[in-house]
Amino acid sequence: MSPFTLTLAASLLFSSMARAGEVKGSQVSASVPKKMAKDTQSFYQDIDVTFHIHDSAGASASRLGSDGSVSVSEAAEVRGLDDATLQAITDATATALSAHFGALGWTVLPGEEAAAAKAFSKFEARMDPPVIEDHVKGDKSPVASRTFTPSGYFELYNPKKDAPLGELKQTLSQMKAIAELGAVSLLVKVDYTFVDFAAHGGVLLGQANVNMAPRLGMSLSITFGDSRANGSLSGSWSLDEPTGEVSELDSSSFALFGYGSSYKLMAVDVDPATIQTQVDELLQASLDELFAKASKSMGK
Repeated sequence: MSPFTLTLAASLLFSSMARAGEVKGSQVSASVPKKMAKDTQSFYQDIDVTFHIHDSAGASASRLGSDGSVSVSEAAEVRGLDDATLQAITDATATALSAHFGALGWTVLPGEEAAAAKAFSKFEARMDPPVIEDHVKGDKSPVASRTFTPSGYFELYNPKKDAPLGELKQTLSQMKAIAELGAVSLLVKVDYTFVDFAAHGGVLLGQANVNMAPRLGMSLSITFGDSRANGSLSGSWSLDEPTGEVSELDSSSFALFGYGSSYKLMAVDVDPATIQTQVDELLQASLDELFAKASKSMGK
């Protein structure tokens, strides 16, 4: 019986044998009803871009029929990405998406233009400053990820609930308004990772290890709908090119009577300009692939 292999969800990256600079995609899917090919406009109900800046992985192993086990864990802290860089990547992502939706035939309306339509007279558009949300896994944990919204992004709000439409359950009045507007409603979630983890453990060999590589990955999930149908676009991509320099910040280990554990904290120091160039390359290749599938799905 061979050791089982566990690949963590944090990893969006794939073969280490890929050529340097090559973009690899996985689970790329486009489901666009052909009846939506008649649509000519769209608008963002919600668009969030999340950056995973502190990732970790772990694995454990034991031997059958004997006492003892071993566990290993490794964490990586991405350093060098300031707010200005992350905001620039967020804005570039939104711009690239809007261009591809436009090429698909769905011109993205500015939020205030959609809200000014008679169909949305019960709602309002607000141009909030870019929102930055930090996410932690526990009270004492470091910031694991940060979520940004694009600059100059107008969100449609339900004034009675004082909340964006994208965060609310679709009501009959919202659905009716979208139908009257004749536009496709877009909800977009984008995730960027800067390291790739793969963890392996074996119940027979009594060995466990975690492999970490500094590589850029992106996952994208878009759901959308109009008055007639709903659809989705999704996928994960990676760029086989180092994101930065790796160094060890901390480590610890323990072993006693056949039991053992080890921990490492690594730093990945990145150059903002290099990351932005890599993101541009990854965006172009991934969105070209995804929207080619979307166009085919629509019968164009």
